[in-house]
Parts: sequence; C-alpha cells; structure tokens
Amino acid sequence: MRAAAAAISAVAAVSLVLQLAALVQELGWGRGVFAFTAFFTILTNGLIAAAMARTAATGRAEAPLMAFLLVQIAVVALVWHLVLARMYHPVGLAWWADLGLHTLVPAGMAVFWWRLAPKAGLRPRQAALWLAWPLGFCAYAMARGAAFGWYPYFFLDPREVGQAGVAIAVLGLGLLFLALGLAVVALGRRRARG
Repeated sequence: MRAAAAAISAVAAVSLVLQLAALVQELGWGRGVFAFTAFFTILTNGLIAAAMARTAATGRAEAPLMAFLLVQIAVVALVWHLVLARMYHPVGLAWWADLGLHTLVPAGMAVFWWRLAPKAGLRPRQAALWLAWPLGFCAYAMARGAAFGWYPYFFLDPREVGQAGVAIAVLGLGLLFLALGLAVVALGRRRARG
C-alpha cells in the first residue's frame, strides 16, 4: 500500500510542478500562479498528493477519505476527457502535466481504491458530505471570477453561459458528484462484505 500511495503522490506532485511551470512560462509569475490556484483539477490533485503522501508515510488509509478522493478525481477525468479535452491542445510541459493530472492520477487512484483501499464503514450520507468540496470550489471560482473577471471553466462564466447556464452547470455537476459518490459507496460496501 505504501509504495502505491507514494507513487500516486509523486505523479500528482510532479504533474502539479509541471503545470505551474507551464503556466508561468505562458503567463509570467503573477498571472501564472493566479491561474494555477483557480482550477478544480489542480486543487484536487494537490489534495491527493498530500493525502497519498500521508498514506505512504503512515501506512494507513481511511475508507471515507479514499472514496472521497476517488470520486473527486474521477469527475476531473470525466469532465476533462468528455467535455474539455477537445477545446484545449496542450503542448510541451503542459501536455505532460495534463497527462498526469487528468489521466495517470485518476487511473492510479481508481486502481488503488479497487485493490488496496479499505472499504468498511462507507455510508450513503458520506456521498452527500463529499459535495462540499466541488460546491465549495464553485463558490470560490465564482467569487474569484466576479472579483477579477476571469473564470477557470466556461460553464462557470455567466458572461458565456448566463446565470441560468451557470446554475444548470452547478446543479448538473452536483448531481454527477452525488451519483458517482453513491455508486462508489455502494460498490465499496459490496466489496467490504466480500
């Protein structure tokens, strides 16, 4: 377990460094760091890097935390590959960062959760609590956008999709996170029973 957790943490950390370098290279330090702290993908991968480093150091992984991380990074991968990837074509450092953040870390977390993470103690209500991370991010992104005039995702930008479009996007994302969370809880409970 420790080696796998360390590997996931390392891939996430290296990918984050590459992404920061790519943004600084493209936008300069100030704007690059500002953009770096704006994306759900980056914040979630940062959370995974820290949590998996802790798991690697202690050899302990809590079932609710591992399931929460899986749900968050699974949505990152789904939204990127199904919606956003066709709009962006990263090259150089950004391509490598994209591969790690949107593909390798999600795949690693899925395998880790399936094969190594504990599953006992998962409850359906936890899936509702896990909504705090993505909904909190939406509030954060909207506040930053209103203050600075820049939104990290088109579907959160009221200038592009209107207020109703943003509301529909947030509702849809919330339902996606909840449905995936409930599915992970159900699957985990089933696997815990053997």
